[in-house]
Amino acid sequence: MPRRKPELQSLDLNAWPSIAWTELDAEVREVTKVRVQAIERYASGESVKEIEKATGVDRRQLYRWLERGLALHPDGRIFGFRALLRYVEVA
Repeated sequence: MPRRKPELQSLDLNAWPSIAWTELDAEVREVTKVRVQAIERYASGESVKEIEKATGVDRRQLYRWLERGLALHPDGRIFGFRALLRYVEVA
């Protein structure tokens, strides 16, 4: 399926702020790893259909996480992978 949003065509995940993995408990870490994997697969050019199949992540949720990741954080950078954590409020 072609990518519909131009701003998502060329993601530079190296610019995405990372997550403090050691601060997460095991359950949250596992859930977050699946989310990160879905984003990484998308950025590498894998089709959304294949990402859904491999990770179980719905395409609507994937696009939502991508938009959240690109939102501006109060620290002046984008939220990046921090936006994938549960209960993180992205304005």
